[in-house]
Parts: sequence; structure tokens; C-alpha cells
Amino acid sequence: MSSSEEQAELIYQALDGYLNSLCLESLMHGLYTAVLLSGLSNMLFNKRGRNRLFMAAIIGVLYSFETVHLGVRWYWVRQAFIVNGDSRMAIYQSFLNEDYRWMWAVSGVFASMNILIADVS
Repeated sequence: MSSSEEQAELIYQALDGYLNSLCLESLMHGLYTAVLLSGLSNMLFNKRGRNRLFMAAIIGVLYSFETVHLGVRWYWVRQAFIVNGDSRMAIYQSFLNEDYRWMWAVSGVFASMNILIADVS
């Protein structure tokens, strides 16, 4: 296998990983939505527990942060595959483009805030 074939295979695996991880994250977000709605309805309609409104608010904040994180990642992958998707190399270079650093920052901040809030509460 030549160097260019190995590079093409690595690029294919990286792109496949980006797309598959986004699909899995979207699926998990859908499951999280179902669990969230079930949990919130139990919390809000069950009158036992003093901190139920506080916990419902925390869960809502965590869900909204995860939704922003997923939205930013979705936009980033869409930009790479749809907008800049002329070739595999163009898609790969789009993922490495420094113009999209803000997406990494926003995504990282919201994911970190989710972890922090979940660990503190």
C-alpha cells in the first residue's frame, strides 16, 4: 500500500468517525429527551420532595446545554460534508479549518459546563 493510499484510508476513517459519532450523539440525545420528559413529569407531578423544582431546573439547564453542544457539532459536520463536500480531502480539510475554532470553543464550554453542573449538583 502506498503512502497516498494509506493517507486516503486514514482520511476515510476519520470522516467516518466524525459522521458516526454525530449520528450516535443524535440518537442518544433523542433517548435523553424521552428520559428527560419522563423524569420531569414525575418530578413536577409528585408533590413529595422539597428540592424537586430545583432539580427540575438543573435538569433543564443540563438538557439545554447538551442541545447547544449537539447543535454546534451538527453545524460543524454539516459545514464539512454539505457545504465543503467536493471531495474527501476537502471535507477533511474543512474539519481542520481554523475558521471553525469557535465551534470547538463553544462545544467544549457547553460540554464542560454540563460536567461541572452534573458533578456539583
